[in-house]
This record gives sequence, C-alpha cells and structure tokens, in this order.
Amino acid sequence: MLLKRLKHALGIEDPEPADDREAAAIELYGRVQAFVDTLHPVESAPVGNYAMGWMTDPGTSLAESGCLQLWDQIYHAADGVETWLVARMLRAAGGIGNEIDRMSYPQELVIFPLQGPDRQMLVMSLSQEKGIRFHFDSEGCDPAYRDQFLEEYLDFVRAVRAGADLFEAELDGPREPRALTWWQQVMDELTSLEDDRDAVQAVGTIVIGNRKGFGLRRREG
Repeated sequence: MLLKRLKHALGIEDPEPADDREAAAIELYGRVQAFVDTLHPVESAPVGNYAMGWMTDPGTSLAESGCLQLWDQIYHAADGVETWLVARMLRAAGGIGNEIDRMSYPQELVIFPLQGPDRQMLVMSLSQEKGIRFHFDSEGCDPAYRDQFLEEYLDFVRAVRAGADLFEAELDGPREPRALTWWQQVMDELTSLEDDRDAVQAVGTIVIGNRKGFGLRRREG
C-alpha cells in the first residue's frame, strides 16, 4: 500500500512487481509525509518582513551562514524534481487537488501563508525564476526554528529525489528560467560583497502589507 502511495505521490506508473523496493518506499514515504504533515494553510499572514534568511552572526557573512548553506543544498537537490515538489507543496497549501502529481511553476509569483511546526507563521512563494521558497518573519522568528525547518525541508526534497531514482522516473527537462541559476547568481553576488559584510542583511524578502496579508513584495540581496 505504501509503495502505491509513494508512486502516486510521484505520479509514476510502474506495472511491474517491485516487492524488493517496498522497504525503501516505506522509508521514503514516511519522510515525505512527515514534512507535509507539519504544514497548515491559513487565510493570511500577519503584517511584517519575511525573508529566506538574514544576518544573525556578526562574525559570519550572510553567504557563509548556516541558513544559506542549507538553501544552497536545497536548490541543488531540487533541480530536476521540481514538478513533483511544486505539486506536493501546492497540495499542502490547498492550492490544487490531490489528483495532481506533477505541475509546472505558475507563470507569476504566487504566495501562500502557512503555519509550520508548532503553528509558527511563514510564507511560501513559488515562481518560475526563483523556485519554491519559504520566508520567515525576520523580526519574530527564532533563527534556530528557521534552520530546523530548512533541514526538514531539505530531507523532504532529498526523499522526493530518492523516490524518483528508486522508480527510475523521468526527471524534469531543462528549462529557462531555472531556479538553481537564480540561486547561484544570488550566492555569487553575496560572495562578491564579502568584504562588506553589512551590505546585504537579508535574502528573499517579502513585505506583507495590510491588504488581507498580501502586500508589497521585494527581494534583497
């Protein structure tokens, strides 16, 4: 049953018996579902500044921070399996039905307010250029919570990729714009500013205004 659920989650048709993959499928399904079960869609996000990452250690540049190193691993792991990730995240956010297993990015930036583990607020955004991103309240969110969330998301992404490999599924083809390309440009820019560690304080900023939780949107860094 779990083997069938994992294949359904990945949109994979596999008519041949695969009993030898049952144990691996059970483990991967558990990792995928464990992360998804922590996300809860809500109507709106409180007013504030939300970011993918921000300066927390004055002795470390933003590019060298543990947070951005996690994002770097996420972007590399997601490359090639993003259609599965988009569908799974949109399903978790209540944006699409459970019958959709793979989906391209929306043409325009879309954002979804969510509650994560311990019912803490965060914002998920999706776009063709920048991929799937999670933004945390840069004033109210404990950086330790943010980094723990990203570690769990990274494990989710790796489990999805491992599932695709397990069933030898066809990965996403080349596309432009490519989210990994955008991320590499961000990291290159941050690295070039390493001598001025105060030049960029936050990356991937979304400003939530007063209009039902959906306000101005901008990126820093």
